Amino acid sequence: MDINSIGTRVRNGLFRLDNQPLGFQTIIVLVFLDFFVFGSLLNGLDEHTRQLTSPTEYIPHYCRDAYINRTWTESNNLKQLGNLVNRYNESARYPSSQPEQHPTCESLTGKLRAITVDAGAGNELKRWTTTLTEIEQTNQTLALSSTAYQTNLLEDIAEVEQVQGGSAVRQSVTAATERLEMLTERATTLEASLRSNAKIAALLTELAAYTDADRQTLIAALRDANFWYPR
Repeated sequence: MDINSIGTRVRNGLFRLDNQPLGFQTIIVLVFLDFFVFGSLLNGLDEHTRQLTSPTEYIPHYCRDAYINRTWTESNNLKQLGNLVNRYNESARYPSSQPEQHPTCESLTGKLRAITVDAGAGNELKRWTTTLTEIEQTNQTLALSSTAYQTNLLEDIAEVEQVQGGSAVRQSVTAATERLEMLTERATTLEASLRSNAKIAALLTELAAYTDADRQTLIAALRDANFWYPR
């Protein structure tokens, strides 16, 4: 069978039905029907893909930060927790149902949810993180006031205006120092209370027990999820 014969058979199969030629309008309808079927197929595949668990859902960003990226450390894990709980409590959206997660992340998520639904823990975390922010701001104010005070001492204090200015700066330094001491005491008390909370203590204990071997296992699971999830 030569190429011309094959071309003729293909053409007849496309443009003839029962050895009768198809009209132009019929061909147009068939073409649009093919596009419709193809589009429906793509929409069905897209809908099916959305029902699958994505890599971001399987290993959420906070789980990656805590266990893979190691941005949660012994010195800042409580602050990381506070920021995460604050974002959750201040979110304008209703919490969505929890998709399938890696067992490690599922355990972490369960402990996080237990903390977020605890109004007392949530309020205390908010007060503590707010106090830490105030401490940073007060430190900045104190640094500026101390610099101005030292500069003032180096100047000629014989002028009355400079003496009065130095007095005002000293008062500012004193006020900032007293506020810093008060805020530091408050932050220390709140942190001790938070670390004694059973739910928070359970989460921090789990974070501390995580090993590098566990981390490598989670990385491998994330690679598999990225590889198999359709794009």
